[in-house]
Amino acid sequence: MIDHANNFVHAEEPDESKPTKPVTPEQALVFITEAVAESIHDLGSVPSGYLYAQVMGYMSVHMYTTILDALIKAKLIKIDKKHLITWIGPKKS
Repeated sequence: MIDHANNFVHAEEPDESKPTKPVTPEQALVFITEAVAESIHDLGSVPSGYLYAQVMGYMSVHMYTTILDALIKAKLIKIDKKHLITWIGPKKS
């Protein structure tokens, strides 16, 4: 998981010769949600506490739970009573 977060945070330096558009808060939320989803997908399943421990330096617990709720509503993950997050979305091709 931390690799995905590091890739997001430590992306390539922008090319100063090209004008860049600022990322909107909505776009940032989509990027972060994609990184969390990709991490769960790659792991197959992961304890929620472990996953949050990996991302807590990047987001609040409120943002984390909001992202998980969105992934549940999208039918990409499920969370059992023991807080194990399991990917139920499409398999990797």
